[in-house]
Amino acid sequence: TFPLNTSDSRFFENIASFTGKNGSSNDAENTEDWRPYKFSENYQEGKSFYLPCLRYSDVLLMIAEAENELNGPTDKAYDAVNEVRRRAFGNLDNDLASGLNQQQFLDAILNERRLELCYEGHRKDDLIRTQKLESVIEAFNINNPQNTKNYQSYKHIFPIPQLEVNLNPEVVQNPGY
Repeated sequence: TFPLNTSDSRFFENIASFTGKNGSSNDAENTEDWRPYKFSENYQEGKSFYLPCLRYSDVLLMIAEAENELNGPTDKAYDAVNEVRRRAFGNLDNDLASGLNQQQFLDAILNERRLELCYEGHRKDDLIRTQKLESVIEAFNINNPQNTKNYQSYKHIFPIPQLEVNLNPEVVQNPGY
């Protein structure tokens, strides 16, 4: 219900929960009318948004993920994630819990990337890179039997172009293609 109330500022940066026409905006009561905010018109200035290329929060989360992969959840990794969370929540009350193991910390980073980089096209690559795509789709299918997604494991890797396979007899096509 409106007015919307959430302590995570990313909601309002990612979800356009309004409709607009002729320079004015109105609450979109029907959630089916909500859409990615970055594709919305900026009704205050009357121009479209430009898509971000690389955001500081993305860099911080990459640092955290790399540090966790190499050394586990170190202070450096925690600091990087918490800097993103502190900006999003506007306080220090939502830092990650200390004492996470390496897998728990990775899961926290992936969730943070899901929230922070919403609609920016990173999620599938994040899940492929961390070998979680299949399990996430399977969990979705179990929880949403009316909207199951067809998952074929070989499709998370692109085929090698046939020209390259033809030119080099040592190149073997990726499985499934």
